[in-house]
Amino acid sequence: MHILNSDNAVYYDSWKKLYEHPLWQRKRMEILYRDDFKCSRCGCDDLPLHVHHDYYETGLAPWEYDNEYLRTLCMECHYDAHMKRAA
Repeated sequence: MHILNSDNAVYYDSWKKLYEHPLWQRKRMEILYRDDFKCSRCGCDDLPLHVHHDYYETGLAPWEYDNEYLRTLCMECHYDAHMKRAA
């Protein structure tokens, strides 16, 4: 499955919908289970957990990444990871 080009006006909505797709939900649960439902950075297990992509590649759907490039992060560590990437 290929995602839309970032120049497309509906890119964000389309990307968001991919995270609702059953294949992403399955992959997400696989990563959360692998990481014992704890943040892989700080060990937190009492904040909402996100599955973080270490990188993004144009044309790949969220579930098409190898598991080694996905990790469980609490919402605070996930925010920090994106702020460091943007800097």
